[in-house]
Amino acid sequence: MKYLYLDHNIYIEALENLALQETLVELMNKGIQCLYSPAHIEEIYKVAANENSKYRNKMKDLICIIGKITSNMEILPTNTELVVKKENPIECYSRVRGMDTRKRVENDSYIKHIVDTDNYKKLLKEDKHNSSISNIEPEKIWEMPIVAEYIADFNKNIDIIINKYNNSLEVQMLSLLNVDKRLPLNFCLKQGNFADLRVSHKQLEYTIEILFRILNFSGYCSEKSEQKSISGTHDVSHAIYATRSDILISTDWRFVQKCKAVYNFLDIRTSVIFCRQSEIENIIKNIDTDEI
Repeated sequence: MKYLYLDHNIYIEALENLALQETLVELMNKGIQCLYSPAHIEEIYKVAANENSKYRNKMKDLICIIGKITSNMEILPTNTELVVKKENPIECYSRVRGMDTRKRVENDSYIKHIVDTDNYKKLLKEDKHNSSISNIEPEKIWEMPIVAEYIADFNKNIDIIINKYNNSLEVQMLSLLNVDKRLPLNFCLKQGNFADLRVSHKQLEYTIEILFRILNFSGYCSEKSEQKSISGTHDVSHAIYATRSDILISTDWRFVQKCKAVYNFLDIRTSVIFCRQSEIENIIKNIDTDEI
């Protein structure tokens, strides 16, 4: 059985597209199991809790569709690794609603967007690299001098970074709930070490978050607006959960490029596929599991 992780926009498309719904359900006959994660449910809650959203009344239907397409199979984090287990999306929704993180995500995304945008503008003025950086292939972006420099600087200052992170308010608060998010003192960014990270969810999560941030900071396929940066925060969560799958399909080209780059850096074997909205059904119908 192969695991398929779908970008949230594909589930939204399935909300109105009955043919796509059926195509996704029928994937089980090809030995492909669709999966959802708490990241999908967090995006649903963000809309459902917004009284001004014209889509909020459709979110119950979307939860049901996700349950139908995935047969309630979900990717969940444990203290060590990501696991696949059966859970009705309604139960996951209740848990997400009880831990409303919308304000924190919005504020954090806004600050990062401003800092990252200002840094990229500064790089352009200093001719550190040109505006065509987003055209570089994902596998080659880590060879860019400025990107390699950020990786090196991060590891050079790792003691300070770990100390600041481990003593942050969020990590301290989680520890009171018996959730240990502290990073080990020997943590660093290292190419090709997914085999080590996959058995330590907190290190995998932090590593992918930092690598995405370095790409955004460098201006590589970075989000162009504050609202897009909030969606980008959820994208990082999707990228983390999708490491437990064999295939990831998304309609977001910027996200796909960054995800391919991060997966390549860490040697994550998940196949990342970009498809335009008009091509979703055709691409999903023609997934060849023998090529994965």
